[in-house]
Amino acid sequence: MRTAEKMFPIVEDWLASGQLQKDYSHEHGIPKHILSYWVCRYRRSQEVTDENATGFTELIIVFPSSKNLELL
Repeated sequence: MRTAEKMFPIVEDWLASGQLQKDYSHEHGIPKHILSYWVCRYRRSQEVTDENATGFTELIIVFPSSKNLELL
């Protein structure tokens, strides 16, 4: 049975390999549609746990003067 615990490291290995999914799949004996499915699941999981998923965006303001600006 394929689980995220087993497949996510394989996806990470594929990402690091720089290979096309079809080439990596063939080389490692994994059906391409299975790898594609887990790549999609992996990417979705990364979006959810991404630090930017908090709803806040860093705001950097640069002014040519020396006045201080405070945002609340």
